[in-house]
Amino acid sequence: MWLTLLGMMLISVLSAHNAPTDAWKSFFRVNQVLNVSWPHKVPAVFMPDIPLMRVAIARMNTVPEESATLQRFFSIFGSVCRGSGGRAMFVDSGANEGFWSLLAAAHGCTVLAIEPQPYCARLIRAAGERSGVMSNVQLRTMAYAENTSGQKPCVPVGICKGTASYAQGKVTDIRDSAYSVQVGEECFPVPLVTLDELVPSEFIELWHLDVEGAELAALRSARKLLAERRIRRIMMEVDSMQRWRMNIHNKLRIDESLAEVKAIFEGWNCTSVCDNQPFRLPSHFQWGGAKICSNMYCVAPDNRD
Repeated sequence: MWLTLLGMMLISVLSAHNAPTDAWKSFFRVNQVLNVSWPHKVPAVFMPDIPLMRVAIARMNTVPEESATLQRFFSIFGSVCRGSGGRAMFVDSGANEGFWSLLAAAHGCTVLAIEPQPYCARLIRAAGERSGVMSNVQLRTMAYAENTSGQKPCVPVGICKGTASYAQGKVTDIRDSAYSVQVGEECFPVPLVTLDELVPSEFIELWHLDVEGAELAALRSARKLLAERRIRRIMMEVDSMQRWRMNIHNKLRIDESLAEVKAIFEGWNCTSVCDNQPFRLPSHFQWGGAKICSNMYCVAPDNRD
């Protein structure tokens, strides 16, 4: 969830820069603002020192859900990535500015970072090179589709926006109830891809999904991987109403989509990151007024953590 908040805070800052390189003339060490104990073998991870970036990361010290998510990622990276010699793969879908990708790379995982926005991709590359981990990161400026025959979405080039959605083959903002198209004068046509195509033979130790409404399209793009049980863990953000609408206004289709997601995770052990209790997707689109933990962590059948 914090990535979305980060994107919301950064949009006005990043879009104000005409030259992208102006945004990352200096960097700061992440462990200078996080209250966590970093294993001494993990190299320092740096992020661009642009306005509000430190504030967004520091929120993970004080917001319980974000802190719980951070600790879960640290636990997984420490047990799965470290000592694997790069054999363990972490797929970061909706990588945004690359925080999770760089942490995984620093712990020793091979990282496949998928991010449609070219400005975000520049931030990832700059931070990865400054952190000395870019050799462990494959960076792809792409968007997911269950097939690749559709029209390419055209993505704005001058911003890194955490609330941008590329579902249904168009660019929208999940905060906008009308789902108006969010494309400026300059845009980048994003290639559509399936995860099956990107990972033809390897196992994925952890797939992180934070894709602002394209969750179902992303899951459908991994049909072969899921059927062959080559994805061992999935961390997915699920709580936003706008996100789960997937740009679909018809309630029946929303219910059908949720039912399909539930079927995909049949037999998986899915828990809430906040309290490690079973996470239950709704059978229909009714969250009610209760606050839920937005991050669902699922472990595949026959796999142990």
